[in-house]
Amino acid sequence: MVLDVPKILFIHGIGGIGGAERELVTIVTQLAQRSYHPIVVCPCPSSLQRELASCGIEARDASFPAWRKWKTRFARGRSIHFLESMIDSVQPQLVHVNDIWWVPQVLRASQRFAVPVVAHVRQEIEPAKVIPYELNKVDYVFTVSRQIERAFAAGGGSPRQVETLYSGLDLNRFSLNVNGDQIRQVLGFSPEDMVLGTVANLFSRKGYDVMLQAMPMIIAKVPRTHYLIIGAGEKTYEEQLHRQVKRLCLEKYVHFLGFQPDVVPYLAALDVYVQPSRLEGLALAVLEAMAVNKPVVATNVGGLSEVVHDQYTGLFVKPDDAQALAQAVLALLADPERCRVLGAQGCQRVKSQFNVGAMMDRLVDVYQDVLRPQ
Repeated sequence: MVLDVPKILFIHGIGGIGGAERELVTIVTQLAQRSYHPIVVCPCPSSLQRELASCGIEARDASFPAWRKWKTRFARGRSIHFLESMIDSVQPQLVHVNDIWWVPQVLRASQRFAVPVVAHVRQEIEPAKVIPYELNKVDYVFTVSRQIERAFAAGGGSPRQVETLYSGLDLNRFSLNVNGDQIRQVLGFSPEDMVLGTVANLFSRKGYDVMLQAMPMIIAKVPRTHYLIIGAGEKTYEEQLHRQVKRLCLEKYVHFLGFQPDVVPYLAALDVYVQPSRLEGLALAVLEAMAVNKPVVATNVGGLSEVVHDQYTGLFVKPDDAQALAQAVLALLADPERCRVLGAQGCQRVKSQFNVGAMMDRLVDVYQDVLRPQ
């Protein structure tokens, strides 16, 4: 007897690609290899849809208006009706919402179907958001850090309904043979140049502007230092960053590289990885940098303290403190041996704690528990 392949309908309302989207691609690709049939509902055409297609994953077009903005109250009804029709046609065994923003729409669209709903919380959230976004009403909640799990419980969610599912990397992509020399050559850097970088969407919460404030202090001590900004995002924030670069006379030192489909070679080109976030769920890019043996300077916010061990895999600073950020970066640039040790220890931590196999094993276990008849 041939059993039906379980269909999992993923809901994701953003078409650009950042850490959440890259992990979504990993999850659905791994599920397909484990005899599941993932289908992703997302904006099409989009960068995410094209990446899914390259991996052989089915995607269907939909847009999701912001849930709590009064201007979208009419569009919300249309999106719920559309999603209801989607669930009816696909007949999934489970719906997996890839962040909190689309949970209310999904819950309303799935009301007349006997289909469980799982939510993935990837953003650092305040407890007050749990009820408005109806996270307490879904069948199960994954959080990407224990800090978010605690916020969920403090906001009224049941401890039996939630657990932390740490992001997992496919370590086959992060071998010691990855070499960043070609990227450095393309960008015109010499072996004597020091290269810093951040991989993240261009949002204010990522703190790029703080790093730009720190750059003149870094350049004053280490003149041949460059900073790579790898990502795309809010146009207004990107324009603000460009103005800041011009005002600080950093045009020769700061490089906007936009979205890159494969960030690993760029991470390999760095001497130090920097994550200057104001808010952060976990930061997949930090794990990726550690996987290629890079020391990390990061702010001690959200789930970053669960990834980076201060003085062991990198250095912590307070958010919005440009001087502290500059001092931490300079401390590492002045000590190549310390960078090597921190990078090696970070790589070992990723291998033992943040591998894709462990993440997928637990994800599938929860799916099976949720799908099991009560």
